Amino acid sequence: MAHPPSTVPPFLGVTPPVNVDPPTEAEREATRHLEAFLKEAGSYESEEMSAARVKVIAKLQRMAEAWCEDLHGKAGSCPGAVPRSDALSRLATHAASNDRDGSTAHPPAASLPSLPSEPRQASHPKPLLLPFGSYRLDCHDPISDLDLLLVLPQGLASRADFFQDFAGRVLRHHSGVSGLCPVPEAFTPVLKFRMDGLAVDLLFVALHRAAGGAKGGGELSGADLLDPSFLRGLDEWEVRSLNGVRVAEAILRLVPEPATFSLTLRALKLWARRRKLYSSVLGFLGGVNLAILAAFVCQKYPLATPAALLLAFFRVYARWPWPSPAHPVLLCPLPPPPTPPPAPAPSPPPS
Repeated sequence: MAHPPSTVPPFLGVTPPVNVDPPTEAEREATRHLEAFLKEAGSYESEEMSAARVKVIAKLQRMAEAWCEDLHGKAGSCPGAVPRSDALSRLATHAASNDRDGSTAHPPAASLPSLPSEPRQASHPKPLLLPFGSYRLDCHDPISDLDLLLVLPQGLASRADFFQDFAGRVLRHHSGVSGLCPVPEAFTPVLKFRMDGLAVDLLFVALHRAAGGAKGGGELSGADLLDPSFLRGLDEWEVRSLNGVRVAEAILRLVPEPATFSLTLRALKLWARRRKLYSSVLGFLGGVNLAILAAFVCQKYPLATPAALLLAFFRVYARWPWPSPAHPVLLCPLPPPPTPPPAPAPSPPPS
């Protein structure tokens, strides 16, 4: 039986939900069986591997901060800045100490991107290291890459600096980094490497303004990267680099229950992989495609359990009028088209 109007939750998406009935005990039990099956199938990584991911992100955060201090010291833009190369030398010493004693704090994944770093008073904006992709959506498995975006204030470093200086001088000489492969000419420029055995895809963008219009310093902490004003002044490669974080954040804001969405998406990824359908490169569904399709079903059944959502997923898309452009899968209304510039005034007739 449907809820009375007063108890129906406010809906997300373009159209109202299809069903807002609460889950039955049988559906809850089915979800418990689903989660147990996913664990047996190896869809979840171990606690040790989860801790290793957090440790890698923490190391990269410290490396990025040391690199930024080094850049500021080179430019002489900060009073009392760390002299050139001293910040990186200190980082190498810190990393070596951690490798010897194995002591590194492991905050929960939910606390990202507030990652552990060396305590110090920063006189300039800190870089942000933001996860996206399957790790941000909490549907990663033991073989998933770690997708990260390094965000710096504009003017401190360029994309060329990232691929040449950060890759060549910072990452290449770190003992835990192997297989370093810069791909600056890719559709989305990326640094590919392994750190402590974990595959990492690292993107870069330099943002042009202070977060939330804050005055002075270009502080990035607390920035809402879904704010379209952050896209102003970015070239097409920078926009694509920022898209992964923006898409992941938008999806999580547009689903009624992120934990329910994540478990549903995890099951769908396992299904697609086992049937050799999980590859956007080969023309099938990739991670983002599955995430959008799953999020849409979550919007239509906001109180359903993951087990019920799995059934709804295949019912909905078996009947979808593919590939009609008149029926796109939309999680939110499309933005209005940009206003064309005014036509130039006609030239006065010659006298």
